[in-house]
Amino acid sequence: TVNPGDIITLEFWGSDWSQEAQKLKFWQINIDADGYTSGDVGELIPFGLDNPQFGTAGVCASDDDCEAPLTCWRHTNGTPIYCAGPNNDPRLGAFIDSSRADYVYFNKAELSAVDYSIRGYRYGALLFNDFDAPVYTVPRHFATLILTATDDASGTFTVGPLSSGTEMRDNTPARNKILPLELEPVTIDVVAPHDPDCNGDPDCGVIPTVSAWGLMTLALLLLAGAKVHFNRRGPASA
Repeated sequence: TVNPGDIITLEFWGSDWSQEAQKLKFWQINIDADGYTSGDVGELIPFGLDNPQFGTAGVCASDDDCEAPLTCWRHTNGTPIYCAGPNNDPRLGAFIDSSRADYVYFNKAELSAVDYSIRGYRYGALLFNDFDAPVYTVPRHFATLILTATDDASGTFTVGPLSSGTEMRDNTPARNKILPLELEPVTIDVVAPHDPDCNGDPDCGVIPTVSAWGLMTLALLLLAGAKVHFNRRGPASA
């Protein structure tokens, strides 16, 4: 449960991908952008965005293709992507932190990237060496997404990966998909601090404790199949 204006940090975690001794060579997560507007009103906006013009209408090659004060936002490699405000930087809200000790490919040679050209974002990583592909032992971190609830946001939002474009593949020559793949979204209830629907509940607007999320993660691990699911680290007031 969060309040309008809160910043919510979400994390992707994966587990149980070695039920048949599979080793994880490649993974990709494609976010369902419809979840950003799945509440009653308002939306959840990826942190760091400044009026981005997604789609063909916003495609640009230079600042001349954008209507002022928008400019042509470029990826770190210099590739022009779309028109956006001068403070646009989606890398602030969507990233893969390979320096984390709990990262799935920690301390391994890999190629990882985030596709910022679409509003839903797409994360992925590929190991260079087949022998580095890990067998599942404990849940591992994959990626991070940070969202901001608009000031008018209200209702229950469900954010998670799309079944299309989200996958895990093994290190065999055929690069087989690791199946079945279960996707666990996160549910975010946005309520005003004075929301009468709380009915005097003192926990209204209070984020679950770490132990509560630990119980949720444990429940997820009891399910069968490889899994990619969200966990929430908790909001900070915007």
